[in-house]
This record gives sequence, structure tokens and C-alpha cells, in this order.
Amino acid sequence: MKQRLLSVLLLCTMLIGVVHAQDRQVSGKVTAASDGSPIAGASVRVVDLNSATQTDEFGNYSISVPANGKLTFSYIGYESQTITVGSQTTINVRLVGGENDLEEVVVTALGIERTRKSIGYSVQQVKGEDLTQARQADLNTALAGKVSGIQIRTGSGAKFGTAAIRIRGINNLTGGKPIYVVDGVITGPEYVNNDDIESLTVLKGPAATALYGQRGAEGAVVIKTKSGKATPGIGIEVNQATSFENVYGLPAYQNEYGGGYNQEFSTFK
Repeated sequence: MKQRLLSVLLLCTMLIGVVHAQDRQVSGKVTAASDGSPIAGASVRVVDLNSATQTDEFGNYSISVPANGKLTFSYIGYESQTITVGSQTTINVRLVGGENDLEEVVVTALGIERTRKSIGYSVQQVKGEDLTQARQADLNTALAGKVSGIQIRTGSGAKFGTAAIRIRGINNLTGGKPIYVVDGVITGPEYVNNDDIESLTVLKGPAATALYGQRGAEGAVVIKTKSGKATPGIGIEVNQATSFENVYGLPAYQNEYGGGYNQEFSTFK
């Protein structure tokens, strides 16, 4: 009886050793197919087994997989991929963005994000890439034609200023200007770099502008800037826009004067 029990235990130990011998450690990196940036927090799961892990901040992962096992890679907003491991020990995956986008959210006040359906007032959002497709001298000029219900009054670039913007027309003697809120801080449009904008939300109605009190009576332009990505090394982006202006026409100025007893006209130079 004891010999039989020992034989069974030895056989089980051998089977466990064979199973572990078939497992292999698989590692790799998960990136986005659109721009190659690493995806942190992506789920890496062994199919049909209760075994899973997540990628680190650089998109790297490591997991133990059976020889004939399969790995499923998934992340919110991307299409899942299932890959058979086979004899591979390194598997790098590029996830493609899903066709069904997440429900759109807009920034209202103090960094609060709400779904568009839950807001009972008029707002309109512009993505950052829409502001930089055609380089403009300032933020307000870049908004021209992208937001309904606003008026842009541009001027010559020689004055080194920004274009004026009106939301929902003129409602006082001075015309009124909206406030600009960048990541919760009220500032001027001349201090905003279009390349740093992730999304821009224009609050139009009185109920929306009431979020900022009397300062927002003429409307509010709420800007959310881009956040840094965990990528190795240092990235430098350089861009420049140059414009030239010419005076199209000058009016005929009166520069001859005469008066008093002298009938000779003097010319002003």
C-alpha cells in the first residue's frame, strides 16, 4: 500500500514537472498602431486560463504561457487581438483604434468633465488638431469658422495683438469679451499656444457662463492642454509660421494748405 502511494506521488510530481516544462515566459511591448506610442495599462490575458497581467508605463509586459496557449491583448478604445504563442518568446503588438469611439465628454468648469448628453446648455468643442491644420497668428483667428454663434474681428498683424471675439453678439456698450480658462487658470488668449491645446470648449449660454460668475457673463473659452506621454528619451517639436502683409491702397490725403492774407499754398512734407 505504501509503495503504491509513493508511486502515485512520484507520478504526480513528474506530471507537474512536465506541465511546468511546457510553460514559457513571454514578454514584449504593446503600442498604438496610429503613432507607435506605448500603451500603459493594457490587459494581457492567457486564453482559457485564469492568468493575466498589465503593461507598465512603457507598454512592456511579461507573462507565463503554455506552449500551445494564446494571448489576448486589449485596451479601452482599441480593438482586441488574440495571438497564438507557439514557440515565440517575444511578442510585440500594435493595437488599432476601435471603430466605436467612447462617448464624447466636454470640459465645463474647474476641470469637470461631463458627457454632452448630460449638459442642459449650449457648448461646442474643438479638438486641438483642428486648430493647427492651417497655422494662424493667434488663437481667436484659428477659431474662425469652427464654432457657431461667434464673431471674429481680425485686424492687421502689424499691431502685434490678437483678433477680437464675440460670443452670441453684442450685449453691452463695450461689446464684451469672453474669458479664457486654461487648465482652470484664467488668462489671456495671447498667452495660449495652439500646439499645446488638446481640446477647446466654448460655453455660450447664460447657464454655462454662470459657472464662472460675473467674469463669464460674456462667455467662456475653456482650454484643456495636452498631457505628457511616458516615452523614452527627449522629444523636440519645432514649427514656425511666417506671414507678410502689404498695404492694398492708401487714401488721397490733403497736404496743401493756404490761409490768411498769403495766397501761396504751402505743401506739407
